[in-house]
Amino acid sequence: MADSSAPTRVMMAVNESSLKGYPHPSISCRTAFDWTLSKLVRSNPGGFHFLFLHVQVPDEDGPANDPVLGLLK
Repeated sequence: MADSSAPTRVMMAVNESSLKGYPHPSISCRTAFDWTLSKLVRSNPGGFHFLFLHVQVPDEDGPANDPVLGLLK
């Protein structure tokens, strides 16, 4: 049974920015993170434990001869 006083874990998957590259987050990831902070965490900062997962998503508009895209299809 989980301890009710333990911080709530929040896992966020972060994709790199297509404009700035790694380690900058994409605009949608940054917006989701800012929303989470402003709506949930601001009222209880000690009640949350953040876990970040870096996600590599292939660019669908990238070069057609990309070997990684060939493996994923």
